[in-house]
Amino acid sequence: MGSHDKTWLVANGGDGGRYWAYCRKYSDVFETAFKAQVRARTGDCRTVHWSSSEPSNGTEIEI
Repeated sequence: MGSHDKTWLVANGGDGGRYWAYCRKYSDVFETAFKAQVRARTGDCRTVHWSSSEPSNGTEIEI
């Protein structure tokens, strides 16, 4: 499995909350959609990064 398989994107929203989404395989399109969803919910999207394990806290966003 490559480094970008089975990825969780994690971001801090403009409301100070933490948000995450699972993607089977990372892509720029998926990241762009994730950022748009976080912005729509919180007004801003900060510090997006990917993780190889499911986050233990935060709000899940389904893309």
